[in-house]
Amino acid sequence: MLAASPVFSQLPNSPPPITKINGENTLAVKVRVVAITALAYDTWGRLVGGLSKDDFLLTEDGKPQTIHYFDRDSNLPITIGLMVDTSASQRDYAEEERRASAAFLQAMLTKPSDRAFVERFDTVAVLLQPMTSDIAKLQSSLKLLTAPIPQNPKVGTVLFDAICATVKKVASKEPGRRAIVILTDGDDDGSTNSLASAIHAAQLADVAIYSVLYTPEAFGGSIHGHTSGVDIMRQISNATGGRLFIVTTGTPIERIYAEIEADMRTQYRIGYTPPDSPPNQFHKIELKARDQLISVQARTGYYTPE
Repeated sequence: MLAASPVFSQLPNSPPPITKINGENTLAVKVRVVAITALAYDTWGRLVGGLSKDDFLLTEDGKPQTIHYFDRDSNLPITIGLMVDTSASQRDYAEEERRASAAFLQAMLTKPSDRAFVERFDTVAVLLQPMTSDIAKLQSSLKLLTAPIPQNPKVGTVLFDAICATVKKVASKEPGRRAIVILTDGDDDGSTNSLASAIHAAQLADVAIYSVLYTPEAFGGSIHGHTSGVDIMRQISNATGGRLFIVTTGTPIERIYAEIEADMRTQYRIGYTPPDSPPNQFHKIELKARDQLISVQARTGYYTPE
């Protein structure tokens, strides 16, 4: 999850180095800072505060990295994207989603600098409310979740396409806490983009994805020969530093939204200077606590900018 966005740029007044990879000249990109937003949990799943940078261990591609920047500031602006799956399998939940989402956005946007947008997707993705700080506009847009929209008869639910297009709306070079909440069952049918492409796009934009699933598939794995929606959304959330939730009688959406709100307000911001790297190369990040009883939630990698 991202609090302070990575600053991807070359160092001033220094020419970009040229390296040879497989015998070919390749431009190496100097990334000043990679920023990671992290959450720490104890064995009971409770958020852990009060940690310092010395309580964390960080590696990139298996090599230890020095943490140069560390902060627990929760006063940075919040940007939330709300994506709601309105395909046939999800329509029965629309009113419940509308009520809970209206209360969630009201609770999250408490400062003039906090912003959100609302989008629905089915065979097409439709932006119901562009980015705004106006709570009334956001809540009014939620009423459009059940309104008729043009459909594309050639495809089903374009989840991956919607993610690839939407994460760009949240990406920013400005400091802040950013996330997208997706209400769905995790099924994709007809996207031109793949699951890997959706993860790539979210990691490139440094946006955490919180998955809120309405699905009878309580467990992941393969369902009737295809990857279950639970497993798909777990992969996306884990890779981007978000979390996956399944709405049940014992875990209603209101409780899930409360946990997401707590996450967004209880974050560690960590930054380090990575080695030079060719453009568009993925680097695996592993952030963990020295205390093995504490688990850390953070994105698992980043792509060097082109």
